[in-house]
Amino acid sequence: MVWLPLSRLNEVLESSMVILDAVTDGKVLCGDSRIFDDIRDRVRRYIEERGGLVRTKSDWFPKDIVK
Repeated sequence: MVWLPLSRLNEVLESSMVILDAVTDGKVLCGDSRIFDDIRDRVRRYIEERGGLVRTKSDWFPKDIVK
């Protein structure tokens, strides 16, 4: 479970990749799924804006450096 003020999402994305894992693997257990959909869209845009990040066993990296 991850709790995060939506107003701080961009700040957290810049300092921790944990939210990428949580959003990529997560699913809504209760509450408004539209909020999670919005977060997922924002995270996808973040991934693309950073060079198309790719998840590896150890972390997230720009796709042009992952072999």
